[in-house]
Amino acid sequence: MGCNEYGLDEIHKLLIQALDYIDEICRNGNIKYSLHGGALLGAERNAHLIPWDDDLDVSMTRDEYVKFRSAIGNNLKKGYVLSEKYFWIPRLIYTKNEETVFVDIFIYDYITENRMGQIIKIATLHFLQGMMRPYIDYGHYSLLNRLLLFITHTFGKAFSDNQKRNFYKYISESFLKGKEKYIHRSNDTFYGINYIFDADFMSEYIDIELEGKRYMANKRYREFLIRNYGENYMTPPPVSERKPAHRGLVSETEE
Repeated sequence: MGCNEYGLDEIHKLLIQALDYIDEICRNGNIKYSLHGGALLGAERNAHLIPWDDDLDVSMTRDEYVKFRSAIGNNLKKGYVLSEKYFWIPRLIYTKNEETVFVDIFIYDYITENRMGQIIKIATLHFLQGMMRPYIDYGHYSLLNRLLLFITHTFGKAFSDNQKRNFYKYISESFLKGKEKYIHRSNDTFYGINYIFDADFMSEYIDIELEGKRYMANKRYREFLIRNYGENYMTPPPVSERKPAHRGLVSETEE
């Protein structure tokens, strides 16, 4: 991988080891996944991890995630934990030599074809996300969003973490599915959750190179990159924005 100017050589090495493990589980179990987020963007740009990225993301449909969770079961290798207690995002956590990295798993669920129903489902998930946050950095939000987050966060204190996770699971999987013509990443970020695709979007896969190895990617991955990063996704951001996003953050919220 070479020398990393951001001091992330060891982090990147462990991230690739974690990704190798996911790939092994999925190929052995005939489970489909796709590189996602910065990992997919780096693969497309130059077949390398983005130098300042300090985590990895993959995505799956709900059915594939259920198969993945079953396959990994109680056979986790030493140092790995599959947690479903980090906010609303399943996370494969890998610890080695006192260093911890993680791979977040984003899940595609069905969403109704009715526009008003889409708005209601997404708004409900946004509300639940506000309820589930253990802490909020209000400095990142507008005045209106600060008020909304404060309300949802305060309301969320009336429920246990398990109750909130169960609410989120039900809304994601079963609420306003419509005729199963469309999907979206029901556990994505505030903005990513809004991106809706036709139901066939995650139906075909190819292999793509990353750090000298081959991993799975949704065959229509460029549609995702354009939606997430814009038409000029091949152009890196300004130097001032090239910063690790997760170092120092708590990686696990379960007690």
